[in-house]
Amino acid sequence: MKLDPEKKEIAILKSLIDLKNKDILEVGCGDGRITEMLNQKDNNILAIEPDKDQLRLARKKVSDVKFEVGTMSNLKTKKTFDLIIFSMSFHHVPARSKKIVIQKALSLLNKNGEVWLIEPALEGQVCEVIIILMPAERKRIEDANKVFKELRILKKKSVELKWYYENYSDFLAFFKEVVNTRICSKRLDKIKKIMQIKDEKVKILLKDKINYFLIKN
Repeated sequence: MKLDPEKKEIAILKSLIDLKNKDILEVGCGDGRITEMLNQKDNNILAIEPDKDQLRLARKKVSDVKFEVGTMSNLKTKKTFDLIIFSMSFHHVPARSKKIVIQKALSLLNKNGEVWLIEPALEGQVCEVIIILMPAERKRIEDANKVFKELRILKKKSVELKWYYENYSDFLAFFKEVVNTRICSKRLDKIKKIMQIKDEKVKILLKDKINYFLIKN
């Protein structure tokens, strides 16, 4: 699998956010894909993630970052940050806690600090596949979008990324790892139909869409 070989994601990050010499808190770092992009020269990064298996992958990918098991809700720190970035994680915050988590993030900012929320767009193909496999994901994203409408969003940017898979087996292996559970044949058939996968040996291209939201004090 090749995710965004055009490097649009890192280009967008750098165009939106000054990543030089910053104290950064990354919330929900997952396997460290975005952590690696944030790890610019002279940055100090604390990356938190509740999933120990994902955190293990992140530690292998990025060596000079402080990683901790946890969430924004249970984070205990006296440190403040120039940047707080939710890496595809805000929609996983329980609906009742979303506004509280935002307020906590804002309280941990240095003067002129920024909170960036990187979130999947429902119209992205990758998101569409994940929702077929995990139907509850749609409600989580919709709940997050409702909160965004109530916040004072200072900037919003959308970017389309391309995901390439060598064949159907490569495609399936990736999504099995994402959902971390057995995938029933009925859902696989639905994915094949929607994505028009007729030959399991040919390469597969998915177009994903990611939204970036900026909030500040």
